[in-house]
Amino acid sequence: MSLSVLAATLVLIRTQSTPRNRVASGSADGTIRVWDLRQRQSLHTFNDCHGGSVWAIVAPRARENPKLLIAGGRDCSIVAYDYESKERYPLVHDKGPVVALAYSSCSGLLWSSNPQPNVNCWVRELDHIHELATMVLTNETL
Repeated sequence: MSLSVLAATLVLIRTQSTPRNRVASGSADGTIRVWDLRQRQSLHTFNDCHGGSVWAIVAPRARENPKLLIAGGRDCSIVAYDYESKERYPLVHDKGPVVALAYSSCSGLLWSSNPQPNVNCWVRELDHIHELATMVLTNETL
């Protein structure tokens, strides 16, 4: 049996309670999958994500919810996915399609970028997320 994945993005899931053989993939077909590499099978699939294309995904090392993935894509939304409860939690809408994500577990900051070219910093306060800062990249800033 072979394992073939057509993924737009791929991330290793590493938490204290998750085996090290798990990865998550986001795909151009609008799916997010959690894979067990040892068993060579998909453990869970989220369908109809991000307007048909998932371009960015991160797996925060969050102690409060180690089964969480955060993804973005063509529809400009950033959504959290809990692959244990199978729930989706819309977080924010970016200014353009989300092409990259980064998350800092220490600070709780989520970074996103889009083709505008903007880099946005989001922060969670109590029960909502808001934009902390935006950097517009130009030839002079690079």
